[in-house]
Amino acid sequence: MKKQKHGVKKTIDLYQKHLLYPRTKGFVTTVQHLRKAKHVKAVYDMTIAYSKHNKWHEAPTIWESLSCGDLSGKRGYKFHVEVKRFPLDELPESDAGLAKWLETRWIEKGEYLEEKREEWSRVGNGQKSIKA
Repeated sequence: MKKQKHGVKKTIDLYQKHLLYPRTKGFVTTVQHLRKAKHVKAVYDMTIAYSKHNKWHEAPTIWESLSCGDLSGKRGYKFHVEVKRFPLDELPESDAGLAKWLETRWIEKGEYLEEKREEWSRVGNGQKSIKA
């Protein structure tokens, strides 16, 4: 049992490197209320990965974002946005099921960001690491 807890802790530590732990109670409450709205059909999950000059997760400042028309060229930023759509009627009905579903998305998102960091760390033919 102790070994299993250590493995879970290690996994959580890996994902917390890129993400905050999900707020399941707020998410569950929100989804349960959204189900009552006839015009809301889906939940969207958005992930934004970015780096600047081989520094992983260095975000542009608000000033850089507003004053520079080309962050990727002039300022050296690299962005990737991934959006996933999840129809509400395909999400679990129970509160516990929704919380588990959100935690699963969190794990998948952490894995995705770690893969993106590793992918972006390879520059040219050689290996160059991006600081996490």
